Amino acid sequence: MRLCPAEVAAQLKKAELEDLAAGRAGIQLEEMQQRLVEELKATTTLTAERRNQIEELRIALVKKLKAFRNLQEAYMPAVAQLVAEEEGKRNPELEPTVGEETPLWLPSTLALAGKRDLCRTDLLDAEARLREAQCDSGLTKVRSLLFAKSHLVIHRNTNVVGQKGSTRFGTLIGRLTARLVAQQTRYNVALGAAGYQGQG
Repeated sequence: MRLCPAEVAAQLKKAELEDLAAGRAGIQLEEMQQRLVEELKATTTLTAERRNQIEELRIALVKKLKAFRNLQEAYMPAVAQLVAEEEGKRNPELEPTVGEETPLWLPSTLALAGKRDLCRTDLLDAEARLREAQCDSGLTKVRSLLFAKSHLVIHRNTNVVGQKGSTRFGTLIGRLTARLVAQQTRYNVALGAAGYQGQG
C-alpha cells in the first residue's frame, strides 16, 4: 500500500517526536535524581513524614526509570548490556543502588565514556539540542537568583536593623543561596553533558 506524502511526513514527525521524548525523558530523570539529592542534603534530620515523602519520590523515580529503560531498549539496545555489566560489578552483599545513584546511560554519557558507537548519532544530536536549551535556561535562572540575592543583601545591609529583621533576612538569603547552589549544580551537569559535542 502506498502512502501519500502527508502520511509519510506524519510518520516521520511521529518518529522524531518519539526520539525527542526518549531524550527528554532521560534529562527529566536526571533532574529528578538531582532534586532528590538536593532534598536529602537540605534535610538534616528526617522525621517519619519527611522520610515517607523521600521514599515516595524514590519510588516515583524508580518507576520512571523502568519506563526509561524500555525506551532505551528500543533506541539504544547496547545500554541493556551496560546495565547488566554494572549490576554484575555490584557487591551482592550490599543493598542495590537507590534511584538517585542509578546511572542513566544517556547518549552524552556514552560519548564521554568513549562508547559513542553504541548510540545513534541522531540521539546525540537531539540530546545536544536539549542540553543547549537546558544550559540557556539554567544560566538565566542562575543570573536571576544572583540578582535577587544581591538585592536582598543590599536591602538588608542598608535598611534592616535589629535581630528580628536580620534573622528574617538571613533566613531568606540562606534559602535563596540553597536554590542558587542547586541551580548552579544543574547548570554544571548540563554543561558537562553538553561537553561531549566537541569530542569524537
